[in-house]
Amino acid sequence: MNKLAHKTLVTEPHDLTYSYYLSPDFNSKLEPSIPTLLFLHGFPDDAYMWAGAVPHLLKLPYPFVLVEILGLGDSSKPTEASKFNYRKQVNSIAQILDREKVPNNVIPIGHDWGSGRRSPSYSIEYFK
Repeated sequence: MNKLAHKTLVTEPHDLTYSYYLSPDFNSKLEPSIPTLLFLHGFPDDAYMWAGAVPHLLKLPYPFVLVEILGLGDSSKPTEASKFNYRKQVNSIAQILDREKVPNNVIPIGHDWGSGRRSPSYSIEYFK
């Protein structure tokens, strides 16, 4: 992780700070023909959950961003549940990509211990 550039961005309109890491020479690797890899961790992790993968990622020709999602890592930890709205979080992540001038060829890669909602079949079985 020490080879990555650590940055923060205060997103609008909610004034939330997002922490993120950029691969070395990030801006020089940005090209419309090369996808940018966007890594998102889940709860209860932070960007360091990708630390084991970083040495392998550095060998690839792709620029990459590791985002610390809201409420974890060095990102803001608001107490209002409404700040954790998925659309608001996506808007904030888009602001990071815009700030870094990432072309529209992004491959999102995520990891989590669960999900935002249960599948319908699971919910039906769960409540029987």
